[in-house]
Amino acid sequence: MVTPGRPRVLLAEDSPELAHRLCELVQEAGNVEFAGWAKDGAEALQLFGQKKPEVMILDLNMPVFGGLEVLRRIRGCHSHCLVMILTNLQEASIREECLRGGADYFLQKNSNLDRVLEILRSLPPPPKGVSARS
Repeated sequence: MVTPGRPRVLLAEDSPELAHRLCELVQEAGNVEFAGWAKDGAEALQLFGQKKPEVMILDLNMPVFGGLEVLRRIRGCHSHCLVMILTNLQEASIREECLRGGADYFLQKNSNLDRVLEILRSLPPPPKGVSARS
């Protein structure tokens, strides 16, 4: 069930264990709605097109399409979706490429899950007429 005025969050993560934990964080945040879970890049793009979330938590290393390709395709059409990259990769060049490509946050899986919750809790309701749904 979608609650009007609450940002919807789509997870794109191929690890079931981490996806489960992220889903718990979405529920714990209390001010956002869970929009769905994609296990690979192709499914992420498909669900993004169907659900049109305001927030996406995106893994970089996924089957079919990697997170960077998903980010590029989303940014090509939906500039208002907040994108959090969540990865184990620590190379500065990858971080810079993601941020240049339109990621709003670049977070480490092993140390930044609390930061994901902080970011979710800080989200305002989506402004009328400005969302990924546009």
